[in-house]
Amino acid sequence: MERKYEGMFLIRLRVREQDLAAGAEDVGPEVVAEEIKKTIVNNGGEILKDEVWSKRRRLAYEIDHETEAMYYHVVTKLDSSVVNKIRDLFRINDRILRFVFFVVDEKEEKEK
Repeated sequence: MERKYEGMFLIRLRVREQDLAAGAEDVGPEVVAEEIKKTIVNNGGEILKDEVWSKRRRLAYEIDHETEAMYYHVVTKLDSSVVNKIRDLFRINDRILRFVFFVVDEKEEKEK
């Protein structure tokens, strides 16, 4: 069943030194945002809206020794059977500090 989902991501601004030593590429957070979109589309999703809320914003508390992150917001349509797979892919991405991915209640949206 296809549903509308909304996601908010805190993306690490730089690659950690230990990741660089292990051969990771030093890419900007905008590239990570493109990877997020690509992951959704490659799993049958459709991007309805995406935007960078802030390219560099101070975090309320330190996460994994980071004090700033890029805030990225996405609205998508996805089949509910692949949502857990996509969440797992986001979970293992070291460049994503935190994310929340939830169903949009379309009834409430129509009332607005």
